Amino acid sequence: MNFAGWEGAGPCASGPARGTIFLRDFMLARYPEASDGGIYNCRTVRGSTVPSIHGEGRAWDMMLPVRNGRGNPRGHEAVRELGAHGRRLGIQAIIFDRTIWSARSPSGRPYKGVHPHYDHLHIEQTREGSRRLTAGELALLLIGSNATAVVSRPTVRQGARGVQVATLQRNLGGLAVDGVFGPKTTEAVRRFQRANGLKVDGIVGRQTWSALVL
Repeated sequence: MNFAGWEGAGPCASGPARGTIFLRDFMLARYPEASDGGIYNCRTVRGSTVPSIHGEGRAWDMMLPVRNGRGNPRGHEAVRELGAHGRRLGIQAIIFDRTIWSARSPSGRPYKGVHPHYDHLHIEQTREGSRRLTAGELALLLIGSNATAVVSRPTVRQGARGVQVATLQRNLGGLAVDGVFGPKTTEAVRRFQRANGLKVDGIVGRQTWSALVL
């Protein structure tokens, strides 16, 4: 596994970073048993006076059910998956199941903080990673060309964000794969629907998904 160089927390930001939002949305779609533990929180690390990376909006807590009093095996799968592309994803550290992975300890070392992190992965990004990471890059690195077979296909429409939108954009072609369902994506969906005899509403539901991926 490989990770980006670590950057400590600075002054609190005004909210979550865009790239960290994409990371959250992607992992929640990829791991249905996970839930959102939050991104932005202007506070110190529990049990210390050190500012938390959450304060800059570039850390996310991926909650998972505890198994036999310890971290869920699915959490370790997520660590391996993210860690394999850590530098590209701008991930500087992951804490889970009393272990921390980072550039200093890519294979993991004991985490001695107050919270054991049995119930969640604490995933930190660098400032650059939290700004530049897109849903398209996440899908490309972690799913590859088989994205449509792996990602769930909920109904999406203008205003939606995330890996499902990036998958849609990649299948439509001729669009920036940024995971943001804006006016250009809406118009591309309408063109596709018109060309395939579907209801032309710019909303991607079951019928439109089926036509896209066959």
